[in-house]
Amino acid sequence: MKVYIFLFFLLSLTLINSYSESTTIYVDVLNFTDIISIQVPSEINLSTVTKNNPVSDDIKITINNTGNIAVTITPELKSPDEIFENLVLQERKSGNLSTEYLIGNFSLDIDSPGTSGLEDEYFYMWLDLTDYTNKTQNLLDHSAEIVFYAVSQ
Repeated sequence: MKVYIFLFFLLSLTLINSYSESTTIYVDVLNFTDIISIQVPSEINLSTVTKNNPVSDDIKITINNTGNIAVTITPELKSPDEIFENLVLQERKSGNLSTEYLIGNFSLDIDSPGTSGLEDEYFYMWLDLTDYTNKTQNLLDHSAEIVFYAVSQ
């Protein structure tokens, strides 16, 4: 019995002499939300097409994925345009990604950026007026706006 009383006494002293402190912990929690963001060229110049040369040079178009998820890009004309409805897009010049598409029917996948915060992908674009039938008028500096829609994959 004396042993139990002694142990109780020691335990009581330990509890009475206890002490504690606290600290505040901080963390920045980032990239838990999906961010879709892309960079596209500010303008694309296809130069000149003529009756005898109705196909423009092909232009390499690079799009940067600056968000944090993989995206699918679909370029479309903002408004109907009988000239630029003949834009042809192609992911690669050869191989199984070389199918040619008219604008509005083409999509391009871009992976999510790595640690650099940037992932880019490219495709080719040109104007083909070979089958265009209303070639009676000259159009100088004819332009249209392309909207690049980006959605998560």
